[in-house]
Amino acid sequence: MSNSLIAAHLEALRAAPTAPDAETAAENLAKQVKQEGLQTLVDEKVLEQLHAFAANKKSGYERESAAVGLHSLATHLKAAAGPLLLASVPVLLELYSDKGDVVRLAATAAVRAILALFPPEATRVVLRELLGVVSGEVGGKWKTKAGALDSVRRWVEEKSKKAERAEYIAAELAIILPTVENAMHDTKSEVSNAAKKCATALCGTVPNPDLEKHIPALVQAMESPANVPATIKVTGNP
Repeated sequence: MSNSLIAAHLEALRAAPTAPDAETAAENLAKQVKQEGLQTLVDEKVLEQLHAFAANKKSGYERESAAVGLHSLATHLKAAAGPLLLASVPVLLELYSDKGDVVRLAATAAVRAILALFPPEATRVVLRELLGVVSGEVGGKWKTKAGALDSVRRWVEEKSKKAERAEYIAAELAIILPTVENAMHDTKSEVSNAAKKCATALCGTVPNPDLEKHIPALVQAMESPANVPATIKVTGNP
């Protein structure tokens, strides 16, 4: 009985003709999954099917429904579903390059809802998932890369959790900054600008008050080797 209900909710979501219909179907799906347990996401291939909706190039309705569905799952299932939903973030970031405004908006809302599920202790896992998109491991469209960089920046700057996350972010800088630095040289200005903002936010997590005033110079040095001598001179002054 439960299997047929999951299938029915997924079909209603896939075929939803309007946004309100999609939201209703998505809510019903999420409630059913919550009732049956998180394992349903895997056993009934819920995430797999939502990813298939997202990849349907012939139907903007399905792509929007995928994002709406994932957003609803994150909202209803809460933090316990985070590890299962994280793999959907690259799929959603691909939708940032969609031609449809409603699809992009739905994808953005879903990404933010999923990332909000994770505690500061999950910083390494979250950032590496996002930076895998930036480096081109998944996708490669410029809007997708810029969206991933913006998501990293938002993770770093979110006021309510900034202090808690700072220590974990600072511990990852040596690994994540090279990817962000590389993105500064992207041919698309939107990507390079997003990378600069991201790098500025990341450097701001270093627990050294004396370094804070030099962050713009450090970012400029990452952007261009020609700026390194000037940066060394500036940071060497008290």
